[in-house]
Amino acid sequence: MILPAFSPFLVADIGGTTTRVAAALGAGEFTDVEVAVADQDIVDPLELLLEVRNRLTHCEYGAVAVAGRVEDDEVQLTNRDFNFSISKLEQQLQLRKLLVVNDFVALAHAIDALPSDGVHTVRQGERQKHSPLVVCGPGTGFGLAVLYADGKVVSTEAGHLRLGSFDREEAYLLERISGKALDRPIVEDVISGKGLQAIYQAISGRDQTPESIVKDAESGISDAKEAIDRFLRFFGRIVADLSLLFDARGGVFIAGGVGSSLSRFYSSASFMRWFETHPTNGLILSRVPIHVVTYAFPGLLGAEQLLERNLKSGRWPISE
Repeated sequence: MILPAFSPFLVADIGGTTTRVAAALGAGEFTDVEVAVADQDIVDPLELLLEVRNRLTHCEYGAVAVAGRVEDDEVQLTNRDFNFSISKLEQQLQLRKLLVVNDFVALAHAIDALPSDGVHTVRQGERQKHSPLVVCGPGTGFGLAVLYADGKVVSTEAGHLRLGSFDREEAYLLERISGKALDRPIVEDVISGKGLQAIYQAISGRDQTPESIVKDAESGISDAKEAIDRFLRFFGRIVADLSLLFDARGGVFIAGGVGSSLSRFYSSASFMRWFETHPTNGLILSRVPIHVVTYAFPGLLGAEQLLERNLKSGRWPISE
C-alpha cells in the first residue's frame, strides 16, 4: 500500500503525567505539536487530540500510545485516572482507523527510526544482532517492552514485579516506601518518579519533585546525590534481571521521563556495578550494550512507525 504524502497521521503519547499530540508527516517529521502536563495544564488529553485533529483537513488514520493496558476496546491508564473506548474515540476524531497501543510497545517500534543524536550510548558493549533488546524505564510508573530481531514487540507488566532488598539500608528504604515491614513493594513503587521522591524523602526528610532532585544532584547537593545513587542501585539490578530474563543481548534502551533525565548518571558506579553484579552471569551482563533514549518525541515516533507498518501490511491491527 502506498501512503499518500498529503495525508498526515494524528499521533499521540498519553503518559501518566505528560500528553503529547501531533500531526505526523512521515520520516519522523511532526507538526502541530501540543504538550500538556497533568496538574499544570487544565486541558484533557481527549480535548488536546480533538484540538489537533480539527486543524487537519485531510486525516484518516491515527495512533495513540498510552501508559496503561489496552484490553479489546477499553483503555485504562495505570497511574492516571483516565480511560476511554477506542471505537468511541475513533468516531469522535472522525478517523477511518485508530490504533491504540501501550507506550513502551510504541517506544520499541521507534528504536530503529531514532536519529543518531536522539540516543546517548552509555556502553557500546557487544551487540548480538539476532538477540532481543529491551526498552524500559521509569516515568510516572515503570514500563518495559521486548523487541525481537524479526520486528515483533511484546509488552510486559514488569513494573508490577515485586522488588526485594540487598542490604539493611535498602530494606529500610523499602519499608518506608511500602509503609510496613515485610510488605515488598512492586518495581514501579521504587523505580519511578514517585519512587525517587520517596527515596529522597527517606534520606533528607524533605519533599521534592523528581526534576528538582535530578537538578540538585547535578549541582552536587549531597542528599540528592545519595537519593540518585540509591535509585540507580535498584534500577541497575532490576534491569540486569530483566535483561537475563529476555536474553537481551541485543541491548538495553532506557526511556521514560525519569529514565531519560538521568542520562549523565548511568556511567556511574552505582548503576553499572549493580547491573553487572551477578553470581553466575556477570560476564554476559558486562557485554550488554546500554543506551539512553534522549529524543524528544519517541512515543510519537513509535506510534507513527507502527501505524505505517499496519497500513503497509494491509492487515489491521498489528499491535506488536
